[in-house]
Amino acid sequence: MNKLEAKFTTKFEKWWKQTKVLGAYEIKVVRGVSMPFSVVPEHQLNALRAAQKGFIYKIPDDSMGQKPCDCLAVGNNGYLVVHWIKRGNKRFYIFPINVWDDIINNSNRKSLTEQMAMDNGIICDL
Repeated sequence: MNKLEAKFTTKFEKWWKQTKVLGAYEIKVVRGVSMPFSVVPEHQLNALRAAQKGFIYKIPDDSMGQKPCDCLAVGNNGYLVVHWIKRGNKRFYIFPINVWDDIINNSNRKSLTEQMAMDNGIICDL
């Protein structure tokens, strides 16, 4: 996770504590006018798709530090979260994985614009 994603993830966690929408989340931040679809690798998309059906993730025993628990069960939905880095921007967009798949499969573009995000995503504010 890069520094910009880490900084936004901290803000997203505060938002999540207020909403408590359960699911698996993949967070991406965008600098510039669009986000290439390729920045979400296939293994991340597959994990978000699997979250719709449910799966258990075993936290590796060899991880550094204390673990919160042995495993996490996810079985609600998978979401892609996209935030454009701009001064004072508190808006971000949430895409259920099936919506994200539709965007990719039906777009003539190779990237997501903020207008596309507004038209297709769930608009949220920090």
